[in-house]
Order: sequence, then C-alpha cells, then structure tokens
Amino acid sequence: MRLEKILLLLACALALVLIAAAGLLIHRSALADARNVAAQRLAAAALAHDAQQEMREREVLLLTRQLAEDKGFVGYIAQSLQPNASGAIDTASIRDLLDERRGQLGIDVAMVLDSRGRTLVDTASYQPTQSDLAQHSAVSQTLSTLEPASGFLRGRERGMQVAVAPLLLGASSEGLLLAGKFIDDDFARRIGAIAGTDIALLTSTPSGPQVLAGTIDADLRKELAAVAVLRGWPAANIAADETAMLDIAGSRWLARASPAGKDAAAGSLIALLPGSAIDAFVAATDRTLWLWGGVLAALAVLLAALLWMVWLRPLDALARSAAGIAGGALEPVPAARSGGAGIAAIARALGRLVGELRETRDFEAYSADLLRQRTRSSETGPRAAAAISVDHGAAAQATAGSMLADRYEIYARVGAGQSGVVYRALDRRHGEIVALKLLGPAAIAGAEHANHIKELLRAGARVQHANVARIRDVGQVDGVTHIASDYVRGISLKDALSRTGRIPLYAALRVSREICAGLTAIHAVGTTHGALNPANIVLGASADTKLLDIGLVARPPGFDHHQPARPLHSDPTYLSPQQIVGQLANQYDDVYALGLILTEIFTARLPQPNGSASELCLARIEREATAPSRLWTEIPAPIETLLLRCLERDASRRLPNATAVLAELERCRP
Repeated sequence: MRLEKILLLLACALALVLIAAAGLLIHRSALADARNVAAQRLAAAALAHDAQQEMREREVLLLTRQLAEDKGFVGYIAQSLQPNASGAIDTASIRDLLDERRGQLGIDVAMVLDSRGRTLVDTASYQPTQSDLAQHSAVSQTLSTLEPASGFLRGRERGMQVAVAPLLLGASSEGLLLAGKFIDDDFARRIGAIAGTDIALLTSTPSGPQVLAGTIDADLRKELAAVAVLRGWPAANIAADETAMLDIAGSRWLARASPAGKDAAAGSLIALLPGSAIDAFVAATDRTLWLWGGVLAALAVLLAALLWMVWLRPLDALARSAAGIAGGALEPVPAARSGGAGIAAIARALGRLVGELRETRDFEAYSADLLRQRTRSSETGPRAAAAISVDHGAAAQATAGSMLADRYEIYARVGAGQSGVVYRALDRRHGEIVALKLLGPAAIAGAEHANHIKELLRAGARVQHANVARIRDVGQVDGVTHIASDYVRGISLKDALSRTGRIPLYAALRVSREICAGLTAIHAVGTTHGALNPANIVLGASADTKLLDIGLVARPPGFDHHQPARPLHSDPTYLSPQQIVGQLANQYDDVYALGLILTEIFTARLPQPNGSASELCLARIEREATAPSRLWTEIPAPIETLLLRCLERDASRRLPNATAVLAELERCRP
C-alpha cells in the first residue's frame, strides 16, 4: 500500500510537470501561430495590391486605347495641333476636349505628347509643359512600336498608373495620348480593408524615400520614410518576402516589403501590422493557459486522491470480467458503482463487448441450427405463396436454359410472390450468379404506382451495404420488367420464424440491428424500401442478414372500410395504416413495417388479432397495436417501448427513419 501511495504521488507530480511543459509548448506554438497569421495577412496585402493594381492597369489601358482609337477625337487633336498664323497651336481647345473626355471616362489625368515624347497639353499640370517623357518606359515603348503600353509615372508629390497609346490618323502618328489614375490613399485603403493591414506605398525622390499613399497618418509616414532610408527601401531588387519587426515612432510594427509593380519607378509596397496585435493574441492564449493549467493541476491532485480512494476494487472487478471474457465466459459485466466515470465507461465498453460477442455466438448457433433443420434452400426472392392469389403471366413462363435480354441464362425458378417470379440465373456479361426477378402484370397498379416503383429502384441501385442485396440491373424485354440483384444463400426470416417461433433474445437483437442497419443505408440515400416483410429478409449462410427487393412496393390492397368484404388486390399483412388506404410508401411506412417485423422476431406474433385480411385492415386503421408484453411477458421494457413507437397509427408520432430506430435499439441492449 505504501508503494502504491508513492506511485500515486509520483504520478501526480509527473502530471503537474507535463501540464507545465504542455503550457510552455502551447505558449511557443501560439507565438509562432500569431506570427504566421500576421505574415499571412501581410502576404495577403501584397496579393491584394497586385490584384487591384492589375485591375487598375487594365482599366486605364482599356480607356486610353478606347479614346486613342476614336477617329473624331484624334482628328480634332490633329487639327488643333496645326500652327496658326503666329505659329502657335490651339492648346486651350485640346485641354477642353481632354477635360471633357477625362470626366466622361473617370480618368484623373490626360496628356497629349508630341511625336518625340514631350508634353504638349496636361489637364492637371501634372508635368511641366514641354517635359521630356521620352525615356519613360511606357512612352519609349509606344514611340518605338506604336502599340499601347502601361507603366507608373511620378509627378508633383503624387504617383499615377498610366497608359500610353499612339494618336494615329491614317498611317501617320499625330502624337501620343497619356492617361492615368492617381495611386492615392483611397487606393491604399481598399487594399488594407481586404487584407486587414495598414498599407504604405513608398517611392524614391531626390530628397529620399517618400510615402505616396497609405493608410497611416502623416507622422507615421515621416517615421517610416526615415526607417526606409536605413533599410534601403525602396529598392528595385527588394525580395518579395522581406519581413522584419521594426521600431517606428516608438512602436513595434511587423512590416513586409515587396515590389509595388513591374515598373521599378512604382517603388515598394510596405504592409504593416502593429506588434500589439501579436502581443494581444499571445496574451489571450497565456491567460487561457494559466486558467486551464490551474484547473488541470487541481484536477490532477483531485484525481490522484480519488484514484487512491476508489480505484482498486472496481479495477479488480473489471480485470476479473476481462479474464472471464478471454476464457469464453460471456456473463454480464456488473455496473461499476465506484471508480468514477472512466471506470464506468470501461465497464460499459466491456458490457457492450460481452453483448456483441453473445449476440454473435447466439446468432451463429441459431443460424447453424436453422441451416441443419431446413429441407430446402431458401434463396433470394419471396419465400412462400402470397396470401392473395396472383397471376404472373409471362413472368412465370421462363424455363431453365432460356436466355433473357441476351445476357441472363435462366438456371432455375426460386420462388414467387405478389410482385413477380424469381429465378436463379447466370449474368453472362459478368460471369456471376444473380437473382433475376420478373415482374408480373399484377405488380403494377397504374402510372402513379409504376413511377413510384421506378423512383425507388433508381435510388435503391445506389445502396451499397453489407446488409442489403445490391440491385445490379433493371430492364424490360417484351413488356416484362426484370430486376437483377445479388444472389443470397440462406433462409428467409419468414421460414425461420415459422420453424422456431420467437428468436432467442441476444440472437434477436443481432438480427434486428442488422435489419435496421440495412434499412438505415436505404434511408440514407433518400429512398424507401417499400416492401419490407419477413419473406424479403434472408438470414445468410455467412451469419449475416440481407434485405431484398428494394422498391418493389406492392399495389395498394384497395381496402374500403364501407365494404370490408370486398376482395383485396394485395396482402396487407406488413402494410402501414396509410398504405392500406392507398397512400404511396415512404420512410414512415418502412418504420411501421419494421415495427411489425421486430415484434414478430421478439414475440413470434404480430400485434394485431388473427382473422381475415379485411379484418386485419380494419383493426390496423381503427385500433392501436397490441402491447408486445401481452404477446411475450418477458420482453424487456425498453424494447417494448421502441416497438410501440414504431407502431403508432399516426405516422407523425413514429420514429422518423431507420437511423432513429437503430439508435434506440442500441440503447436496448441488456
């Protein structure tokens, strides 16, 4: 006992050390994450700038090209450029025209240059008259190629995105048109709003670096310009990911410098985040760490005390149960009355394991006993003649050795039900044995019923689940619809119940869960089985359960409570009250049929009185189902409650689908 106390104390101390180490690691990780997030936001600012600048460049180039290709505009410019008697040109008229067009197109500046790149007219006095712009990259390119070009132009205290286009009149050039939009604080604010950062567009001037536009105030711009001198910003060869923590005006800023454009004259884009944003994130993380660290430390001490008081006895009991399970003794695991939630969870897990093992053992024993008893194979398809006599017409005429659809070779007839006849056949296209069902003329009640079946079959073909026989093919030959599906060996649940009566509890739970699992897969694709009954459920030879005949909804029975003696068109045994009165099947009807089948599995009887089909219809419409405990007095109460919720006459009060039934069934395990 002394050694155990020492071990517990050591474990508690180790837990505290681990909590502290984890806190330190989380702090460092939070700091790194904060810096990474900040760097990503700064990089996003550069991407936003590039995108905005590219949009502006395309816009300016398009507007300039549009204006330069206006023949009337070019002709007027050419005429105004002709010297008058005194040798002067009419610059006032050109300026008036440029101002008019500039306002219409939303351009900030428009200039006319002569054929040597000198300024003739400038609407905003952005450049001195007769300024030589021939060396500007865009102007030089247009002069040499007579093709439009774009670039960056810096004038009096402002930068501008410009485009240059030749003013062509016929084959001769009358000069150049230069138009542009200012890169101003509004432009910078749009970029900052997108990235969530501050922005400064920095360019070189004869007096040193200068912020042309930005989201920061005037004082901070001066300080940033001073820092830029020290760091060599802006520079034509600046690295695209040059990031540094700077001290600007007494505050820490994380800054990222990148080229502001392909034109070196555009300068640098400086994206800024205050260091306080990173500090605030880390501080919040540290506060959370201190809080949870204290909580975890207190819990570690408390847990050590609780473990010391209560862990030995429940752990010993669980160890004995685990040893028994390993030895094959599948006795119920007693509930843990001490040891806390962890021990209780282990006990529940062991209990579930014992339940699953016992279900598997009892189901395999039950299945093996059935397979020994049977005198013939019960394979895919209805397992007995329908309660209503049905003429299947041409569907019943297929013979062994015949071919269908140049694909299926008939081997033998397996059985017949309300909807048609099932044959064992070889799918020559894939070389596999399939169950081939041919629908008889009585299977379809009309166009609405036919369309309903087609929709269910189309959706059912998407179902792939271990507890569902997969639909492989649906077609029609000579007016007879055929459905090919997986060929399942085993015995139908209908035959099993007729031979053994009630299935033993644990085996019944296993069968019920597998039926619910298959139906859950069907409901999960948004469709309905529609024909759920024991004849369409097979207890497989490989100790699993399969659902057959997805979507083959029987025609409405045609019951009329005013004429209850009138013959019915189909067997109503496993139909819901809504189906009996002619409504199309939905998932609520599947749940009702499931409730009938599960009641039969657990009690060997249906929850309605014996009698004629018409009497059954009347009872199902007018009265609630008989309580399963009246059919089998030892049925566990949770299972009875579940069955009654499935068998509600009012569909809105039933469980909505098989998923809900399966979840409730999991809670019913002993």
